[in-house]
Amino acid sequence: MKNSICLALALVLPGCATTGTQMQAECEAQHVKFPDIYRCTYDNIAKRNPSILQNEHAKLYMLRGARLAEMVEGKDLDDSYAKIRWQQDYIDMKNDLNNESANNYRALGNAMQGLAGGLNNASEIYRQRALMYSAPVNLPPPAPSYPAYTPPVHTHCTSYMRGSVHCVSN
Repeated sequence: MKNSICLALALVLPGCATTGTQMQAECEAQHVKFPDIYRCTYDNIAKRNPSILQNEHAKLYMLRGARLAEMVEGKDLDDSYAKIRWQQDYIDMKNDLNNESANNYRALGNAMQGLAGGLNNASEIYRQRALMYSAPVNLPPPAPSYPAYTPPVHTHCTSYMRGSVHCVSN
């Protein structure tokens, strides 16, 4: 569980992953009960790197941890179950972040395709207008085509007494 919570802070707090993970690990090394681990982690983050709590996802994760700690203290929730729930909250949040990133990339891709399509449309419009407004060009008619010229061939043959024939062409 200790490693999973450290991993959770590392992925939720990418700008401060090492600091958040170190603080979480320190608290888990000092405490066994979930409420103590949570309070220690929150206090360390608030004192040593409060900018982590400016991240809306990290803030939500810590608020969920606070609620789970309250439930354990009120005997409404088992300590080990609170650790499991906090881990599940992290997994859900990570999936939400991944989906959000995927949607952002998809939107960027769509915007780029739209831009490319707009450029293609603009190019086609420009081409059509250029054709429409250009002056007519009077081209000469194509030259008639004739069959290829083949010069006449003159052949002169001579027969000899022995029955042989010799021909010469020029």
